[in-house]
Amino acid sequence: MAKKRCLLVIFLLFCIAPIINATEEVTLFNDWVYAGQNITVGDKAFSFGFGTDPQKIAVSLPSGTGVIADKGSCQINEDYDVCFTDSKIGYHNYTLDKDIYQASVKISQLIAKLEFTRTIGNTNFLIQEGTKITTTFKNVGSKEASDISFTDSFPASLPITDISGCILEGNSAVFRGSLGINRKKECIYEIKAVNWTTYESKAALSYDNGFELMQLSDSEKIAVPPNQFEITDNMTKEFIEAGEEADISFILKNLNSDYKIIIGTLYLEIPLGIKVLNYPGILKKDYEAYKWDGELAPLESKTLSFRLKGKTAGSYKIKEYSEFIINNNRNIIDDYKIIKVGAPDLLVNYEISETTLYSGEKTLVTAYLTNPSSTTTFGDIAFKIDSDTPNFQLMKTKDELKPGDTRAIVKTYFVAPNVTETTNYIIKISAEYIGDGIKNTVEKDETIIVLALEETTEDTAGNITNITSDETLEKEENITTGGSEIVGFINETKANASAAEENTTAITFDLKGNFSRNIIGISLIFLVIAGMFILFIHEKKTDWKEFRMIKRRIKKAEGGEKKEKKEPKEKELPKKTRLFIDELFFEKLKKIAKKEKELLKEKEMGMAERFEKIKEGIKKEGKIRLEKPKKEEIKEKEVEKELKELEEEGKKEAERLKHSRFRF
Repeated sequence: MAKKRCLLVIFLLFCIAPIINATEEVTLFNDWVYAGQNITVGDKAFSFGFGTDPQKIAVSLPSGTGVIADKGSCQINEDYDVCFTDSKIGYHNYTLDKDIYQASVKISQLIAKLEFTRTIGNTNFLIQEGTKITTTFKNVGSKEASDISFTDSFPASLPITDISGCILEGNSAVFRGSLGINRKKECIYEIKAVNWTTYESKAALSYDNGFELMQLSDSEKIAVPPNQFEITDNMTKEFIEAGEEADISFILKNLNSDYKIIIGTLYLEIPLGIKVLNYPGILKKDYEAYKWDGELAPLESKTLSFRLKGKTAGSYKIKEYSEFIINNNRNIIDDYKIIKVGAPDLLVNYEISETTLYSGEKTLVTAYLTNPSSTTTFGDIAFKIDSDTPNFQLMKTKDELKPGDTRAIVKTYFVAPNVTETTNYIIKISAEYIGDGIKNTVEKDETIIVLALEETTEDTAGNITNITSDETLEKEENITTGGSEIVGFINETKANASAAEENTTAITFDLKGNFSRNIIGISLIFLVIAGMFILFIHEKKTDWKEFRMIKRRIKKAEGGEKKEKKEPKEKELPKKTRLFIDELFFEKLKKIAKKEKELLKEKEMGMAERFEKIKEGIKKEGKIRLEKPKKEEIKEKEVEKELKELEEEGKKEAERLKHSRFRF
């Protein structure tokens, strides 16, 4: 019997366990303390008191109240959970001959905790369909949750149609308030698609848990595809002339692969300005409207073809309207197609020969009119050119322009006005005309840039005729390099004989002045060339002097010339050493010949200084090469053999140099 009771108790404990909530808290302090010790955690102060070998501990809380806890137990007061877990001797006070104890204390702050869930019934649905959303948040913590703020917002294409548990602000479900321990809040609302959209739905929840501000959120994608029934049109021409025929087709299509579409009403309304020559037999004509009703299976399409003819010029809307049902949801299509009837616009083609001019220069402006229509004659044509210069405006009229005709309407010159700085002028070209009974206007703008000259004089007609300043002539390169420009300039002013004579005189004078300056320039160039030639001859002479000295050294080595007097500072060298130095000189000469360009670069160095430099280098090299055999104890015969080979090589080099370009 006792065993059965034990099992019953265990069973009851398992049943009750899920009802008991775990304590939600955050630890503020967990350490050993002495009696009378004060601690501060953040802005919260605590103090502790207990006796010798404590079995109980008293804790003073920040609010001024206290809590007493037995060893091995926890006590909750206000928002704090105080646990007294253990005690021990901290140290021995020998003065008092007393053990001082410590207590292990853990202090935690109780907090609130919200569980947040949001369920969207369907995230993919059609236009005019909707779905239900359920949002729940429950406090499973150990303290009341305060300052709760919940918001779930939607776009205009997904309006909230019904709501409970929350309030509606704009198009958002909202809740603000608090929630006690083990309390639950539920919001239920519905949304409906009025247009296609793809929307990332985000719900946000924030609350104060008693210790810090918490943030929670939920996100889910909602997709509403475009209308599953569409009407598209295909026309051979977007623009038809009055009296011209054209074909147009309207395509009805079910875009859904799961549901059929029931079309209760479809009508295409074609206005009176367009005549219907032919239409599908399945349509019923009702005044200007052509109607049809029926069904389209999933992904089925149907084409309705019309033959139209333009009657009266104008812009017309063909109305496309349909009421249909898909998946028990009613939808509407209300759209239109624009067709223009009438003659095409008059074409104004123009050409401006130059758009950048100097003051006084002129440019040719030519304009043509073209009637691109195949049936309509344009009449009462008024062509106009206007500009922001005072003397360039004109207007021409033409009675009519037949279909397909092109006529030149104007050919004139634009003369650039006098300006002191670069100026932009706008030329406005326009034409008014009547086509198919309707008055139309076409306009075009063009910019001409006028550049200022340095100095100018004006003739009686106000055009620039001459540039007389010497300073200006120097700055205008075309005066000296473009003779044809000057001749053309003079010929253009021959209408006024006296002015031409003055201009010719002025130009002749300037040309003479320019010729004098050219003579001076040519003289300077000649002097520079002569100086370079003299320098070249001097360098060649220096080179010949150098090679004559080298030749004498070669002859001396061959025994064909008397020995030169020794320099006072030069030490006496053995005969073999001198011969060896001369042979080394030949080797050096060979290197000099190969590096002629490098020697010429050293022309700044005097010839004597260069020769001494080479000679000192040879002496130094000779001494080194003569001392080396002594150290290695090479026999004298081997030295003589080496000198003989060097002598032969030097003679060959001398013979070669005789036939070189230096002509020894």
